[in-house]
Amino acid sequence: MLARPAAVAAVPLADRLTSRSVNGGAAPRVVAGRGLRCERLARGFDRSKAMFAPSLRHARVAVPTPALEDRLAAHRARDQRARPRFDGWRLRDTRAQRRVGNAAACACGEARPFALIRGRLPPICFRCERLAHGREPYDLNHVFGKRNSPLTIRYPVNDHRAVFNVKQLDWTPESLENPNQDPLLEALARFHGLDNNVVHMLADCIAFAPKLKRVQDLLVTVSGPNWREKLEAAAARKRAAAAKRGQSGR
Repeated sequence: MLARPAAVAAVPLADRLTSRSVNGGAAPRVVAGRGLRCERLARGFDRSKAMFAPSLRHARVAVPTPALEDRLAAHRARDQRARPRFDGWRLRDTRAQRRVGNAAACACGEARPFALIRGRLPPICFRCERLAHGREPYDLNHVFGKRNSPLTIRYPVNDHRAVFNVKQLDWTPESLENPNQDPLLEALARFHGLDNNVVHMLADCIAFAPKLKRVQDLLVTVSGPNWREKLEAAAARKRAAAAKRGQSGR
């Protein structure tokens, strides 16, 4: 809401400090012509909210800036909205860790609590358990949920249980089960599934990047900066020699 111009007229700071009243007894205000940076100074003088006084051509419009208490209240409100979801993650991880034991880890190095089998001593992950029984260590992950689509992607069993099954718990309520085949819930599940799978694939590609750089460094060390041309020339010579031997053998 815009304040009355008479109550917030832009006058020198000294005049503001010496005046006892403005506009019939209103509390004096310090006009902060440069925004929030002057807020603390203005409130230190008269304990009132600072004012924006931007110049709009031939007029000056005074707009009250958010006080410190208002900004803190807004920050606390945002924190309260985000905290239930954060608390849910923390509680879920804590319970899963308690089920498999604190600092539990498989012999292969797997330490994610959702990838470890509950009640096994020593701890063992689903991948090692399947390999020990001669089974493939992979699962088919339903990208959008079983009730929404038959589309599946083959993932390592530990990732399926510790990543995708856990992330599905944070989907929009009812979109995973979708008992009535609601098309809107199915659409929501597709967005959730795309988010989970694309993020996982990108992370896997980023983790693989150092290996590519290592191979490139080795090639440069052995063959120099022009390693590609040298390899192609060597391959061409070998193909020509093999073709020549084939002709002589006939």
